[in-house]
This record gives sequence, structure tokens and C-alpha cells, in this order.
Amino acid sequence: MLNFSCFMSLVLLFAMSLVAQEQTSPAEKMWQRCSSCHVTPDRAVPGDLVWAERIASTACIQPKPPKSSPERSILKSWLLAAERSRPRRVDHSAQAQQDEGSLTVRFIEGSVLLVPHNGGPSDPRSALRLVWSKAQGGARALPAGEWRIAGYRLQRRDKEGTEWQLWAAGGTGRVVSVVAGKEAQLEIDERVITAVSWSAKGQKLQVGVSVKGDSDLGATVVRGGERVPARYVLRNGVATAAAGDMEYG
Repeated sequence: MLNFSCFMSLVLLFAMSLVAQEQTSPAEKMWQRCSSCHVTPDRAVPGDLVWAERIASTACIQPKPPKSSPERSILKSWLLAAERSRPRRVDHSAQAQQDEGSLTVRFIEGSVLLVPHNGGPSDPRSALRLVWSKAQGGARALPAGEWRIAGYRLQRRDKEGTEWQLWAAGGTGRVVSVVAGKEAQLEIDERVITAVSWSAKGQKLQVGVSVKGDSDLGATVVRGGERVPARYVLRNGVATAAAGDMEYG
């Protein structure tokens, strides 16, 4: 028989569960679908504000609201709020401590998201954002151990001054070993690998594209704040059977 104190405890737990559900905002619910691959943007990390603007077209929010929908604007504001949990940012050169190693990179501007080997970006308390800029180069100190590359954002400018960015996230990611007292170079493969697939059934043609970066992470190329489209052309001999742009990233 259930005694009165046990009954009251169950009622209290049920009430607390309802309150927690009510306190989960629509923006947080949307972000839960993205947080397994992406990390909460940080205003101090190069490229993050541009990425936040692209919330208007990110493909991970399903069902996908219109680009101008209020829900997406609310999500952007929610993500950039100061009280959001974010990975610890390591954006300057410092002497490694006793149980730390350090990493350097070849690129000049950008950031790399590292998570413990068995962790993920959905838990920002255990993740690190290593950030480099023209003003702050050198090595980045971090705890020794096995880390996994969960994403990166790189920036460059072309001869006309237009900023290009390469973003990568999702997937498994390579494992990086950091040895206490040692400095190592963190190599990021900046190549972008695309693969187009298509199938035809009757009068219907389906075309898909895969855009990958280092460690088979999903990649997005951004020029001047706008995503570079993945264009395709299917030819039947010399004639063009179909052509268009595909969304990705």
C-alpha cells in the first residue's frame, strides 16, 4: 500500500517535471535538435556572429521553418544571450602548466572545437574552443589527454578584401593526443570534398550533395556572409538535362 508521504513525493516530482517542461523555451527545444553537432556561438570567437546569422537557413532545424520566421529570430537571440553555457575559450598564448600540453596550428585566423574523446559539443562544460587571430598567435595550452575534433571555423580574405569562411561540424572527428609538457601541431585539412548523387524515377529527378571537410565533418563554405551554393549540372551528351543549386550545411 502506498503511504501518504510516498504519494506526496510522487505528486511533487510530477509537478516539478511539468514545471521543467513549461520552462523549456521554444528556442531551446529547437536548439536541442542542433546541439549534438553545433556549439553555442560565442561573440568573441571569429565567425560565430556570422554563423548565428545563418540560423535563418540552417538545415538541422526540422521541421524547417521559413527563413524569415519569428522562431528563427528568437533562436538567434536566445543563442547569443550572455547567460547561455559555452565551451571554455582559449584565445591567447600561455605557458602550459604541469598537467597540460599545447597545440599550434598553420592557419592564422580561426577556431577549433575540441571535446573529450568520449564527449560531445552538447555538453559545453567539457569542451574547449581554441581560438587564433592575427593579434594572438602561438600555442594554446590545454589539459593533457585524448581530445576529438568536433568542429572548426576558419577565416581568410581574398585579394578584393572579401571574407571567406570554412565551417565544419558533425560527424565523428579525429582524435588528437595532447601530451603533458609537449607542444604539437594540430593539422587541419582545409580541403572541401564534394560528392553529387542523383537518381531518376519516371519524370522525377532527385539530386543530392555531400560536402565534407577534415575528419569527414560536414562543411559549409561562406563568402561575404553568404553560403556559397552547391551548384549542379546534369548533361545528356552535350545537352543540359538539369541544373540548379542545392542547400547544404
